[in-house]
Amino acid sequence: MAGRRAAREECFDEPGHGHVVRTFEQYLDDLRGSPYRPDLWSVAWDGDQLAGLVLCELDGDAAEVPWVAVRPAWRRRGLALSLLDRTHHHLAAAGVTKVRLRTVAENANDTVGLYTKAGYAVTARHPRHRKPVPARA
Repeated sequence: MAGRRAAREECFDEPGHGHVVRTFEQYLDDLRGSPYRPDLWSVAWDGDQLAGLVLCELDGDAAEVPWVAVRPAWRRRGLALSLLDRTHHHLAAAGVTKVRLRTVAENANDTVGLYTKAGYAVTARHPRHRKPVPARA
């Protein structure tokens, strides 16, 4: 599990994503009691290196894909699209009829283009604002 967390942090550590790095313990706390379904995840390995992953959570006959992550060394090779396709097959076999995901429109990796290519359509746009609050002494 630690390798998956490290890979996810590496994938989302680029400026502009709004991602907040968490400890391994915080990551495990997120998974405990969550609707994540590891049996529906798609994970790609290159030898002993985690190259990419797609995580899912279920809500009845709908699914949320909160994480599509491909490590920088494996990007631009079709891996994310392949992992999404595999995930969609897993979800269909589980009776899922609708899949939702969210992304940052300004993502330098053109995630909107990737998800459009995978068959998704933009249904809503939500602005996101973030500001660090300085600690008081």
